[in-house]
Amino acid sequence: LTSLTIYPEGSITNGHYLLPFRRGAFYALEPIRPFLFIDRSSTMLSPGMVPDHIQLIYYFSFAYNYFYVEHLPIMKPTEYMFKKYENHVNNSESKEKYEAFIQACYDVYLEAGDLKPTTKGLKESYEFYYLCRDYNKEKKKSDKNEDKHQKEKTN
Repeated sequence: LTSLTIYPEGSITNGHYLLPFRRGAFYALEPIRPFLFIDRSSTMLSPGMVPDHIQLIYYFSFAYNYFYVEHLPIMKPTEYMFKKYENHVNNSESKEKYEAFIQACYDVYLEAGDLKPTTKGLKESYEFYYLCRDYNKEKKKSDKNEDKHQKEKTN
């Protein structure tokens, strides 16, 4: 049996949220062995607020980090799974059985990892952060110019 590691989210979050899974690992409807990579060391900086390379340098600068891998049971697609997630399949665009398999695995990850579902990845967090930062810079400039203008009026 050949092993292949696939990250079903296709991206990363901050370890407290789980992005929707992509179909790649599930499309063939073959059994999978889920793993959870969990960092509970609280050494991570605020998610989405610093670039990845800075985050990694910071993270690995500690003498040790509390990081573990949790092996979950092998998941096989079954008729019971397809029946249980039938509504999810019917609401999807493709209406394929692998959609039920994806949702079943996603639910297991959420529960086992004590994670919250999200659709916002780190890229969106960065974009939001930089948008807010730039807005605040412009606001400060505007406020300074307004203060300067007010002082000129009073003189």
